Amino acid sequence: MSLYASLFSGVSGLAANSSAMGMISDNIVNINTVGYKGTQAKFSSLVTESNSTASYSPGGVQAKPQALISQQGLL
Repeated sequence: MSLYASLFSGVSGLAANSSAMGMISDNIVNINTVGYKGTQAKFSSLVTESNSTASYSPGGVQAKPQALISQQGLL
């Protein structure tokens, strides 16, 4: 296992957390905007495929935005 592969899980977790914090800050900034509909972060695991049985390929995590379009915004 290479150094990059061993650190990939932690780095992908930090990147997903950073993306989620960005979505939260957008929600806070637009709290008084008329008709603004918030966004939630949905985390999903990344499963990677190893080409050989002798090496290990770690997974990671990804944050995907989910727009709350079914909820009513501020009037």
